[in-house]
Amino acid sequence: MPTLTCLMCGNRIIPAGIGRPPRWCSDPCRYRAHNRLRHLRVKLARAHSDGLERRAAYLTEWIDRLETTNA
Repeated sequence: MPTLTCLMCGNRIIPAGIGRPPRWCSDPCRYRAHNRLRHLRVKLARAHSDGLERRAAYLTEWIDRLETTNA
C-alpha cells in the first residue's frame, strides 16, 4: 500500500483500505484546505481581472496542488 501524506500539513495518512484514498489527515486539515482553496480562487479571479498573468499562474499552481490526489 502506498504511503499517503496530508495535502495540508504533510503528516502521514494510513488509509482504511476501502473506498477513496484520503487527502487529509484530520477534519481540521480538511477545513483548512477548503478555506484556503476558497480564498485562492477569489485571489485568482482578481488576478485575472487585473491582468496579472504571472500571479494567476502562481495561484493556479497552488490550487492544483490542493486539488490533486496523492495516490
